Amino acid sequence: MNKRIKKIIAADIALYLAGMGTFLAFHYIVPYSMDTAVVITDTVSAEQFSLPEKSGEDEIEGNTASTHNEPADKDDKDAALKSESGSEKKNFPKERPENMPDFSGDKPEGFGDMPSFPDGMPEAFGEKPDFPDGMFGGFGDFPEPPSDGGERKKPSSDGDGSEHSHRPSGKHGDMGFADNNETTEIASDNSQKHIESVDMETVASERNDTADVTVKKCTFGSGEDTVTYYLADIYVTSATQIKTAFANGSYGKNIRSNVDEMAKENNAVLAVSGDYYGNSEDGIVIRNGTLYRDNTTNADICVLFTDGTMKTYSPSEFNADEVIAAGAWQAWTFGPALLDGNGNIPDTFNTNSYIYGNNPRCAIGMIAPGHYVFVVVDGRNKGYSKGVDLTALAEIMADAGCTCAYNLDGGNSSAMYFGDGYISEPSGGGREISDIIYIGQGEE
Repeated sequence: MNKRIKKIIAADIALYLAGMGTFLAFHYIVPYSMDTAVVITDTVSAEQFSLPEKSGEDEIEGNTASTHNEPADKDDKDAALKSESGSEKKNFPKERPENMPDFSGDKPEGFGDMPSFPDGMPEAFGEKPDFPDGMFGGFGDFPEPPSDGGERKKPSSDGDGSEHSHRPSGKHGDMGFADNNETTEIASDNSQKHIESVDMETVASERNDTADVTVKKCTFGSGEDTVTYYLADIYVTSATQIKTAFANGSYGKNIRSNVDEMAKENNAVLAVSGDYYGNSEDGIVIRNGTLYRDNTTNADICVLFTDGTMKTYSPSEFNADEVIAAGAWQAWTFGPALLDGNGNIPDTFNTNSYIYGNNPRCAIGMIAPGHYVFVVVDGRNKGYSKGVDLTALAEIMADAGCTCAYNLDGGNSSAMYFGDGYISEPSGGGREISDIIYIGQGEE
């Protein structure tokens, strides 16, 4: 190979690598501008609540067919205080992004630190090397539209909540897509009760000067139809104790971290996965009283206000100015809304057929101002938990006593952290996401 050809090849490689670097810089990790962030409310004006008095009870309002003992009435349930548990906390492996290909092979003879590319790299460099799946997908693991242009079919359920055949699997975007833009009215199956008996066991609890948290491990079904979920019953002295945090402390697209890492960085007692806002450039984002983004999508929106109320909105109902004026503290965009504001499961969900099916889940709900529920349903683990569809998730939230409830990002994103590690068993070991919802250690 003469010197002229070597120089041409070296120049081509340099241009190619420079192009890849530019692609990564501008499309893979793009911090959003913070100039548009506007503080809209603070903790000063927040409604104050009292934590429940300690008692011998440890139950929330729940499924009357459950095998646990129910308090006599709703007042007793709302006053019920949770017991300490010595259950060992579980730490599960974290799934890290795959490494880039190894370019450290032998140097071509005749010129400098030239990396060697993977086998099969065309001589003319007319094709890029095979990077790991999803490296340049930009969260492109979305369901492919049907070839006939028709509506997507309802996902199949193999009983194990596995990946659906019509959709490529991948590390990111595994529950569909975080902006949930392709929505339609999917009928709920609310004509009958699907969960008749739930076994509940208190596995963790914590009380400080601003919050009282009890986590229950709940199971129903048997064999391959077994479902396991974790329900956190939460009382706070102020809705501002329901906090959120961004991965790496930064607001931006595709900035990600694991739930447990974000929880530890923010000194959280309890944390769950959020709405994965950074998987999209659209959707309402209000976090800890600051407005970051105010463009709506086709997805439902959930807002927590400083007076302790929680409301869900369809895209047509949502008015950013009114919500801000009312004291919005948090706003999430994923959905759909699971309950109608009065504890009833709606006849339809504003979602798409893929998101409707059996999957690991994460949801947030309000029983009353100052009293909230976080739920994480494990899934894709045959014999332990297959996951649930949206109707079953809505039923779980209604049985917990919620009047308002909202579906957050699920799939491999779904995780619940308590104390010093995961208390749920995230599918695939979990994945890195954009944000968490958490309860802190008390007044700092």
